[in-house]
Amino acid sequence: MSAVSATAGATPKKSRIKTIVIWAVVLVFIAALADLLGWDIRGWLSDVWDTMTDISTASLVGAILIKTLQTTATAFAWYSILRYAYPGEVRWLHVLAAYAASVALNGVLPANLGTLILLIMLSQVIASATFAGILGAYVVEKIFFCVIGAFPYLYLFLTVGGSF
Repeated sequence: MSAVSATAGATPKKSRIKTIVIWAVVLVFIAALADLLGWDIRGWLSDVWDTMTDISTASLVGAILIKTLQTTATAFAWYSILRYAYPGEVRWLHVLAAYAASVALNGVLPANLGTLILLIMLSQVIASATFAGILGAYVVEKIFFCVIGAFPYLYLFLTVGGSF
């Protein structure tokens, strides 16, 4: 083993450790600042943990299965639309991964920024796709949700007296 390869192998590990230490210091700083401002982070985390442990395993498994089914079905809708628009260029796993990442990002980012990331990802993984083309596919994909979403409002307006 040469000295160059030994040094190259050690550098990423030192860099990774340095990154972990920096993040730990930042977290300690944020926690200290929060404590100085009077925020009870430990109490909040305890409340979150208590809430999470109160959820039954059956409910948790059911919710995970339903959300997985919803994500997969919507990703399949995207796949079908894109496969028609870009024949031979669309791969199922790319669309599923992009849509699943979008769902996850929409859970933590404001203003549905995960959807914007989805449009950008799809325009990058499909060779001849443009952002405008993917945006057009987004409009087609949203038609179903707009039509289905209208039914509860229609039902409520027709069944609740005086709602018009």
